[in-house]
Amino acid sequence: MIEKAEKLREDAVKRAAEPNIAALKMFLRFYLKTHQMDMAFRYFEAAILKAKGNYWKPSNESVSVFLKYFEEEKDADGADYLCKLLKNMNCLPGDVYSSLYRTYVAAGLTESQIHDRIKANGIKMSA
Repeated sequence: MIEKAEKLREDAVKRAAEPNIAALKMFLRFYLKTHQMDMAFRYFEAAILKAKGNYWKPSNESVSVFLKYFEEEKDADGADYLCKLLKNMNCLPGDVYSSLYRTYVAAGLTESQIHDRIKANGIKMSA
């Protein structure tokens, strides 16, 4: 099944200069369903960059799946990049910062490093 999906993707890319949002979302859903997170994120990123915030916003469910993935993988850079993409689209869910913080902790960042990243991301924390 995965081979068929890859063949379909390759054929689509050959026929069209650029895949449209609907095609990108289709591949995103497929790769999420098959737990191929690197490929899923590639299509997620492509959809976000193509949409440029005009007519498509990622679902909160997709965002949550990627945040959880980055936390489990202890991938602070991936989580930061996801937040940057979402921030550029003005569609950051409210719970993203707590997930980002958990990812930093899971990645083993020191308090100082976490503080620097929070500041670099423009996150305002309140007590």
